[in-house]
Amino acid sequence: MEMCLLVVGLLSSLVLAGAKPTTSGGDLVETPVVDNQNVPLFAMFDMTKVNKRIMAYISDTFETKMSNLVQMKLEDVLLSLKIDEDVKQYIESMKGNLTVDIEKEIKEYFDVVKQNLTDNISEDMTSFRNSLQEVQQFIANQRVNLNIPRNCRGVLQDCGNLIGTGCTSGVYLLTPTGTPTFRGYCKIDDYSWTVIQRRQDGSTNFYRGWEDYKNGFGEPTGEFWLGTELFTIFWFQMVNLGNEASGYKLTIGGYNGTAGNSMSHNNGRSFITKDRNDHNKCAQKLVGAWWYGYCSHSNLNGEYLRGKISSDKHRVRGVAWIYWKGSRYSLKKSEMMIRKQ
Repeated sequence: MEMCLLVVGLLSSLVLAGAKPTTSGGDLVETPVVDNQNVPLFAMFDMTKVNKRIMAYISDTFETKMSNLVQMKLEDVLLSLKIDEDVKQYIESMKGNLTVDIEKEIKEYFDVVKQNLTDNISEDMTSFRNSLQEVQQFIANQRVNLNIPRNCRGVLQDCGNLIGTGCTSGVYLLTPTGTPTFRGYCKIDDYSWTVIQRRQDGSTNFYRGWEDYKNGFGEPTGEFWLGTELFTIFWFQMVNLGNEASGYKLTIGGYNGTAGNSMSHNNGRSFITKDRNDHNKCAQKLVGAWWYGYCSHSNLNGEYLRGKISSDKHRVRGVAWIYWKGSRYSLKKSEMMIRKQ
């Protein structure tokens, strides 16, 4: 019996693949076998556990495959979404950079246009003001000419020629001996004076260099400096001025007046400007040009400060005449005039 069971067991394991299910269904399988005496028999096997294991294996395998497939597809989708997001961020970044660059270029362009317009307008305004001043000066000159009596017109050797003529103060054409004709201001009272300098409103800059002072500047009807080169022609006995080679050295023979002799310190001095002979820096300190020494008791070509000079500025810096108003007072008006005795 043991042998039969063993054979059956072996056979059953060998022929199981050819087993057929019973007609009654279920998980029973019937298979033919023979015993050791060649008696035909049929063996019935319960396949329930086997089927369950097979189904479980198939189910697990299917679920794993499907899960892996879904995971792969999900990863592909996420990767695609990430790529799309990266592309979107890149596009947004490029868009932002382009916007900033365009705005910057537009701003720079309009800044350049604005600056060019400002420069052009400034140049036009400067040109207009210069033209206006020329027109105003021309009109002023015409008025002066209209006010001059007919017998006062013409070229004079100096303002002294007007004495006893009934002519009034104003601008005249002067031609001293050996000089070209120029426009000069003659002031007439009991005498006839040639005005060589005037300060009255601060409209003209007097902080200038040597050449400007040599040749003169300003307008004779307003603030002006006739010119140190012309001065050498007009200086007479009591006051004398050397030539340019001497630095227009000043020699004063005396003083007469009530304002105090503030020019005594300047006697024997050469003329000094900010760019010539300014060894003691007086022209720079006093913002002018004069016959400075160390530095001066007068400074009629100094900065126009309209009255009291503040403590933060160098004394005598203004239009100063120390022995009349002190060193910290800038005169509101001054005139330098000369005439023959």
